[in-house]
Amino acid sequence: GQPLKNIALKCEDKSTKGELVITKFGLEGNAIYALSSQIQTQLTETGKALIHLDMKPTMSLDVVSEKLVRSSLKTTELLRKKLNLSKVQVKLLKSNLSKDEFLDKQVLAERIKQLPIQLESAAPLDEAISTTGGISMDAINEDFELKSLKGTYCIGEMLNWNAPTGGYLLQACFSTGVTFARKLNQ
Repeated sequence: GQPLKNIALKCEDKSTKGELVITKFGLEGNAIYALSSQIQTQLTETGKALIHLDMKPTMSLDVVSEKLVRSSLKTTELLRKKLNLSKVQVKLLKSNLSKDEFLDKQVLAERIKQLPIQLESAAPLDEAISTTGGISMDAINEDFELKSLKGTYCIGEMLNWNAPTGGYLLQACFSTGVTFARKLNQ
């Protein structure tokens, strides 16, 4: 239940800013939801996914490095006072770095800007807010009609799209329903 606020995540070539929450299961929150497609692809292909956490997305690596090098404070105190990292962020760094790496200000700065995190699985299907799967978007025309079965229309959850949270899925269902209804009234 511990939040990581004002962070950025990167997976493959996509990055996003937002928040994460560390849970008993792993990570959740808007930042990771935005990368769910890339993460799921990696999990499917290799059984694991690699993301990178940027704890200070508004600062460049040079600025983070400079703040670390210019201070004589102890490392943990320095991270809290000069970089405003939360206790959770400091613990995350300590748990992912050796003592030597944590005390090496250049390595520490690099990890603050790009901490690799390996994901091993997604939440179980029973706990999912929404899932992928359904009729391929290539199988329908612009009116949501099946190309192979004229007069049969597919909208909402019947379609295969990646809606990372229930809100996106609901909006997509409403939007396709409205679009289809307008088409019927023409």
